[in-house]
Amino acid sequence: MPFDTNIIISLGVVFFISQIIYSVAGFGSGMFAISILSLLYGKPDFFVPLLVLACIPTELYVTLKSFKNLSFKDNLPIYLGSFPALIAGTFFLKNTNSSFLLFLMGFILLLSCMASFYRSKSNNKKKIPGLPSFIIGLFSGLLGGLFGMAGPPLIIYFQFLNMNKTEFRNSLLSIFLVMSIMRVTIYSWESLITFNTFIWMLYILPFSITGLIIGNKLHKKIEEDLFKKLVTALLLILSISLIVKSYPF
Repeated sequence: MPFDTNIIISLGVVFFISQIIYSVAGFGSGMFAISILSLLYGKPDFFVPLLVLACIPTELYVTLKSFKNLSFKDNLPIYLGSFPALIAGTFFLKNTNSSFLLFLMGFILLLSCMASFYRSKSNNKKKIPGLPSFIIGLFSGLLGGLFGMAGPPLIIYFQFLNMNKTEFRNSLLSIFLVMSIMRVTIYSWESLITFNTFIWMLYILPFSITGLIIGNKLHKKIEEDLFKKLVTALLLILSISLIVKSYPF
């Protein structure tokens, strides 16, 4: 990807919005940024690793701020399931036809948009046993390695736990931080993260940090249900656009 001023600005704006979404809702950065950038430029194998680096400041900030209230032990099956799946997802990212990936991304995004409309009616928090959590980690890791979209399986998982919006966001981002550390290691090993990727990261870091600051303030004020519906509506449009653009591969 050439270091062109217009491209830097367009990437910066996309990452700025993606980090606002991420720090407000705890998910959606990958679904938003990768969908937009793949639609504009293609190259998911370039933008997915770049997004991982851009998301780490948001994940680290929220995790450290809420560290005392997090339960890493309960999430251990998710970590164990996600690691091998991240390796598999990285392999497919590196070796699969990009047009097919765009089509598959659009299809998965469409399903996740439909799933995000689901809301649990119960007020009782539920305990999900280890095996289902491990399977959730597998699916999340596969989508994370492949598209940078680890959120959809975890979103459904945490909706069953009936957390409030802050617990929901903090739990998601703490898991994503662990996944991001795994993914940086795997992507670097597979040469998907290179010195060039870090240079791009320096260009977009100010946009990402600004998005984090604004999003964290909005998280305390905005009506989350309305926000999620607006984001889902936008992602629904993007998913259909990706499917139309990439069909029939």
